[in-house]
Amino acid sequence: MLRRIGLKKDSLAISLQTRNNLDFGKFPLRVINPSLCVKGKTIYGVARLTSGYIERYCDYAGRPIQQFRTRGERLIEGVIEFQTDTFGNISNLRVLQTPTNIPNYQDPRIFSFKSEIYIVMTQMLEEKYLNAGRWRSGISIQKVETGELINLISPLGNEIEKNWIPILNEESIKLLYSSNPISIVELDNFSSNYKFHKTSYSSTLHLNNRSQMVKVKDDNFSYIRVASRKFANLKYGYTPLHYFELLSEEFQPLALSRPFVFSSRQMEICNSLALDGETLILTWTENEETNMIGTLPIQSIFGMFSSDFNRRL
Repeated sequence: MLRRIGLKKDSLAISLQTRNNLDFGKFPLRVINPSLCVKGKTIYGVARLTSGYIERYCDYAGRPIQQFRTRGERLIEGVIEFQTDTFGNISNLRVLQTPTNIPNYQDPRIFSFKSEIYIVMTQMLEEKYLNAGRWRSGISIQKVETGELINLISPLGNEIEKNWIPILNEESIKLLYSSNPISIVELDNFSSNYKFHKTSYSSTLHLNNRSQMVKVKDDNFSYIRVASRKFANLKYGYTPLHYFELLSEEFQPLALSRPFVFSSRQMEICNSLALDGETLILTWTENEETNMIGTLPIQSIFGMFSSDFNRRL
């Protein structure tokens, strides 16, 4: 797979300033896909508890293998909340959404807005066809402190909605709906009413939403995020390659980095990007079992972009 697109593992590996394990201790379900945000001097986080983790290798059609299906079980999902530091030390851990069968919640992403902490989650509504893998899902947002929760309907009437991405700003609660085209959901305060903005912009590749979109102070761009593009191969398994994308204040994509991985060409999911001063903080899960946290100076990523873009900086 990587040879076909002209990439080798050595050219994909990202150089991090720090790299540490996030050890959540013992749970009856797997903890995966941690998400972080910085508020003041504290790093807040959420993560997914699941029985639906993906097997390291894909099937002969290149599709990921869901372990709970292999075992003939119903999907169980939950959400935990915690605090951490960049060394991966976990504190104040509690269960935010008790693990249950569907209906339940998965893949939470945390963000702060006007001094409050929120999470946006995929709400699993129905397992319509267990063997075929069809779902019905929507989007929910929860205030962490009060537990207040709202549900958002699909702007396009889709039965399956997932991975709406927080756009960190202080003007309103905004979520990235899609990359192709760039489409934005903007909430009227904390309510189920929202505006849907479909722009004329698109990312240069068909990308999957991954991390929060973080606002930065820079004259050349306003937002940065991590997105991914999925590949599958019998030898290496299911591999999302990661990209940094830079966007303008109007959410026009300005530049896409070279693809990167953290540790391997096998299953890696990067669900979180946070900014602490001039330091980017990333979290990812390797092979659906090992959770990691890493940091790097924001200036260091510019070498991952084209020389034409860097000449404009």
